[in-house]
Amino acid sequence: MASLTALDASNRNIRELEGLDSATNLTRLNLVDNRLSSLSITTHIPALQERGVEVLFDKPPTPDFDGDGAIDFADFLLFVAQFGFSEDDEGYEARFDLDGDGIIGFGDFLIFANAFGK
Repeated sequence: MASLTALDASNRNIRELEGLDSATNLTRLNLVDNRLSSLSITTHIPALQERGVEVLFDKPPTPDFDGDGAIDFADFLLFVAQFGFSEDDEGYEARFDLDGDGIIGFGDFLIFANAFGK
């Protein structure tokens, strides 16, 4: 791992990034098309970026489901219509799975509730 300078890990079903701290010479990391965990996005990626690693990854989903710039009741109604779906269900939309665990459930609701009104 110490000799690794670039890693293309796109579309590899990666959720967690533990272990990359031993890739001390890493300068570029491609994580596009992976369902990264919240911990990976909020902790591991910033730590890599602080070391100077260029990290490419998908922007995490936003609770502003209708794209109007506000997280409000209209977004809540869209969210409720998806609540309980999992990635194996027909009609599942990943943009409502805010915590990226494959299920639109209570964890996603907590993320939504925290952002409501912003």
